[in-house]
Amino acid sequence: MTVKVGILGAGDMGRMHGDMLSKDARVQVVAVADLDAKRADLLAHQCGARPLETLDQLLDCGLDAIYITSPNWTHLEAVTRSLSAGLHVFSEKPMAISMTDAKKVLEAVERSPKVYQLGFNRRFAPVYKFCRERVEAGFKPYVVNIRMNEGEMTNRPWITDRARTGGYLNENTIHFMDMLRWLVGDPTEVFALGEANCYADQVDFVIAFKFDGGRMASITTSGHASWFYPWERMEIVGDHEALVTEEVLRVMHSPGVAKPAVWYDYFQVPKPAQWGYEGGDRSFVSAVLGEGPSAFTASEGYKAMALVEACYESIRTGQKVVLRKA
Repeated sequence: MTVKVGILGAGDMGRMHGDMLSKDARVQVVAVADLDAKRADLLAHQCGARPLETLDQLLDCGLDAIYITSPNWTHLEAVTRSLSAGLHVFSEKPMAISMTDAKKVLEAVERSPKVYQLGFNRRFAPVYKFCRERVEAGFKPYVVNIRMNEGEMTNRPWITDRARTGGYLNENTIHFMDMLRWLVGDPTEVFALGEANCYADQVDFVIAFKFDGGRMASITTSGHASWFYPWERMEIVGDHEALVTEEVLRVMHSPGVAKPAVWYDYFQVPKPAQWGYEGGDRSFVSAVLGEGPSAFTASEGYKAMALVEACYESIRTGQKVVLRKA
């Protein structure tokens, strides 16, 4: 069976997924829709597909599945309408721009028999998969420190408009809300500080998390850090053992006191595999073909968004937020 795919949104992520899907023998990219006709034409040409403008046109193309790589505020309508039309859905994160809208997406997914997968690519990136494998092998994280920065927030004119994005934390930082859940578990408390330095919306954050068993984590992030390397770094400390990642390019394992630390680097791995996009796409297509379950479900995305909302609540109130058990 060939999976007939349409792509809504011909920006950076649309081009990334379009390139990978075009190389998957199980997939035919049928059409690309974008309000910017030039972008739609370019990506459609690269994929051997039809250029279109709207979601309506895309839903009338006899598709099996759709990739939603359009801006955050479009996700609710695009996902719910696509599921109602009987399509499998791959949606870039976040699920939506508010918890109310995310709940609507979750309910639509639960009503549908179709596959829904969110684009949390870092679960498929080799450096983070290495960390997960160590945890599954018995490494117990006690302290996790995460730094994730943006160099600037001007590349897309709407990127600091919270009404359109759901806020800075709903952009890339939400990946590490998911990483904490994936590697440590569900937090029990969160306390956050946020400031609107350099931009109209808050783009600077310091966030602390508490977990069962005396475990702790922090995330610091800024939207105006000038793109110095590494943009993201994670340090995980266990029982006289540690893991350190530097972007998606390398990961270090320190197995114990007075033992040599080992670095594993992925500099020569192609970018789609480095960042996990390739693995995520292949997983989605396999799920559509009935070869396995969806790798990242709506409920997981909803829980990541709930952590974002808890951070914003803590900032608003100046108090820690006690989280319900997952």
